[in-house]
Amino acid sequence: MLSAGHGWTHLRADLGWRDLLPCCPPAPAELKLEWLTETAPCLQPNNPQIASHVKGVLSAILAQLRDLTRTLAPADPTAKKAKVAAHLVNSLLHQ
Repeated sequence: MLSAGHGWTHLRADLGWRDLLPCCPPAPAELKLEWLTETAPCLQPNNPQIASHVKGVLSAILAQLRDLTRTLAPADPTAKKAKVAAHLVNSLLHQ
């Protein structure tokens, strides 16, 4: 099950999947955003096994995505990817 405590909300370049995969080095934000946009559509927010956790986890991810876009120039490719990911996460929150 996904939870905010397992590193899923860490999208800034200085934070990584260390909590989730301690054996791996931190991944760059671009890689995390690509992973998020590719895997998020597979999430079924209404699945009874995860439904009680989805809102909290996705809300935390959305907040970090919005923070990331605010710290980057609007034309920055990473900012554009973060905006796409934010729209995707927001749509999952409203399913």
